[in-house]
Amino acid sequence: MDATWRARVDRLINRYAVKVRSISFKDFDAEIAKCKAIYNESFEANWGFVKMTDAEFDHLARELKQMAVPELIQLAEVDGRPVGLSLAMPNFNEAIQPLGGRLTTAGLPIGLLRLLVRLRKVKTVRLAVLGVVPGYRRRGVAEALIQQTFQNGFEKLDYRGAELGWTLEDNVLVNRMIERVGGRHYKTYRIYQKKL
Repeated sequence: MDATWRARVDRLINRYAVKVRSISFKDFDAEIAKCKAIYNESFEANWGFVKMTDAEFDHLARELKQMAVPELIQLAEVDGRPVGLSLAMPNFNEAIQPLGGRLTTAGLPIGLLRLLVRLRKVKTVRLAVLGVVPGYRRRGVAEALIQQTFQNGFEKLDYRGAELGWTLEDNVLVNRMIERVGGRHYKTYRIYQKKL
């Protein structure tokens, strides 16, 4: 992330009074309620989006908590209102891929042991969720979330790379922002429909 981009983000977050912080697991239920509100409001206009029920979201949050790194989950607030969310996770594929799909050899959990060792050596993260509620877009919220994730991931936690994928092709704002922070487009997934 270059200095020009950082300066631009700093100007935007100062102008719009955006505050970004890592999630707190100490007040997990209250934090998850904020995440749920942001998630459902920011993605409701996306193609194929189905709003999650409270029970579904709470269950998913508790499952993810077991693998999550709090410093990689950011909340953005403006005047105390939650307006943005980013969730990055260690790239577990980095540890799983070399196992070739095998957790056992000759009935022994050799692959599982190798996986446990490799999980501690993961050096990349994947951005799974980046959402900003309508009305707060183009105010530096998404940029501030990315900047804080990068600062925590690269400077504090010693990660070396990140994947900011799984964005909609027509989400021009987010895709441009990813390019501005040094990302490059390397893969496109398509969904086709055919009447039978």
